[in-house]
Amino acid sequence: MWKERCLRAQADLQNIRRRMMEETEERVRLRLEALLHDLIRVSDYMEAALGNIPESIKEAEQADAFLAGIHAIQQALEGVMLSHGITFLAPKEDHSFDPDEHEAVEHVVDASLEKPRLELLSRGYRMGKRILRPAKLRIVEPESEQPSAPSDN
Repeated sequence: MWKERCLRAQADLQNIRRRMMEETEERVRLRLEALLHDLIRVSDYMEAALGNIPESIKEAEQADAFLAGIHAIQQALEGVMLSHGITFLAPKEDHSFDPDEHEAVEHVVDASLEKPRLELLSRGYRMGKRILRPAKLRIVEPESEQPSAPSDN
């Protein structure tokens, strides 16, 4: 009887330790994801800033050094994200739409196209198998020919 109690207590202790480890790992994962979401927002701001630099700044004296510094900051930020397991979701225009990784925020018809294409509006981010944010895309498709209704002759 005392042996059974001892074995049961030992099993209970192992279960408590396992649950505590799982809960700790989950808390750490959630905190890391929260930090990475904040870094994603900063990365978005950096991309927007780099994409909207006025020509007057680009042509100013010592602009090359300034712009090189800004690009270095962006690369360092991306390096930090990569070192924490982030992968970037930035499909090329000839890739297929994947609803698990992409979010279509706009749909456009372009009669001059022969086949559909994707336009990246904002890249997405994944950590492991978990999508932190899907890539935001504009889907541009050729004008589809509507089947004509059969005529009653």
